[in-house]
Amino acid sequence: MARTHIDKRSRLVSAAVGLAYQNGFGATSLADIAREAEVPLGNVYYYFKTKDDIGDAIVELRLAQLSAQRQRWNEAGSPKDRLCACVQDVFENKDFLAQRGGSPPLSASDVNLLHESVTASGKKPTVAPRPMTTAEIRQTVADYARAGRNAMEAGFDGLEILAGYLYLIPQFLNRVTNRRTDEYGGSIESRARILFEVVEAVLEEVDPSRVGVKISPMHEGGPMAANDETLPITEYAVRKLDGYGLSHLLLMGNTTDFTGTPLEPLMGDGMFRHFRPIFSGKLIANVGMTAERGNHLIAEGIADLVAFGRPYIANPDLVERLATGAPLAEVDWQTVYASGPRGYTDYPAFRRAAAE
Repeated sequence: MARTHIDKRSRLVSAAVGLAYQNGFGATSLADIAREAEVPLGNVYYYFKTKDDIGDAIVELRLAQLSAQRQRWNEAGSPKDRLCACVQDVFENKDFLAQRGGSPPLSASDVNLLHESVTASGKKPTVAPRPMTTAEIRQTVADYARAGRNAMEAGFDGLEILAGYLYLIPQFLNRVTNRRTDEYGGSIESRARILFEVVEAVLEEVDPSRVGVKISPMHEGGPMAANDETLPITEYAVRKLDGYGLSHLLLMGNTTDFTGTPLEPLMGDGMFRHFRPIFSGKLIANVGMTAERGNHLIAEGIADLVAFGRPYIANPDLVERLATGAPLAEVDWQTVYASGPRGYTDYPAFRRAAAE
């Protein structure tokens, strides 16, 4: 079993480096690597998200992807010349990870999120994870630092640590999914310990001016539904993050209905109004943004910048469209999270679409 594991990893590394050079650091994709290495796409995702012993190959792959992205933006005529990598948790509660050799995913405790997760074979229900040992937590913190170093070596201008939504760090922050009795569980301060260990480890590799954090109190149902500590622990985290001199704090507005929850006052622009006095650095507002709303938030001093996420999928020239008032294309949701370029790299720029 161990030999098969090593051989598979070697095929993935060889495929990544080979395709990167073959394409001249062009349109290499994880799907290409899966085909070249003759392994499932999920395995490629897993190795390239979690293994630090293929760091050089990761850098080669990221350079290829970076070059391809810049080329697509240039062709679309969009003035996007700075890229930010997302340093995401490396132990997501993914079903395809649970199926790898029968080993469950890792988390703060053995609480199933009761959600669906995207896998190479479609959406699958999440499973109960295995609680991480202290040694595994420390290794994960080190993995974040390595990911930050890789991002810088790959030419990214900055990176963002994801501490929101359903990922690993929020599973530690949330008292329902964190039942630990050691130094990583219990009080608000202890549950937030891993977040600040990650931040400090990344800052040892990357200048604070290039590091941001994405965090927000959320209400996602099941064990991740908002409770009476959801807002207090986020407030604690944001106040403490304010002392690190970070590039920015990205706040997500409500993605679900907060009505009847402790977060109800934070609906709409309430999220940004609430946290603006708590964080003195650059605050980026996200979710449901339009040009009009973004300009209003900035003019009122509620946010310093606004972030557009989903609109970029179908609008490679989003900046130009917003500047000229051109209509926005709609996302083809049937292609989201699918393999291959369809629905990701084939949306035309507005001028080209109009000409066609």
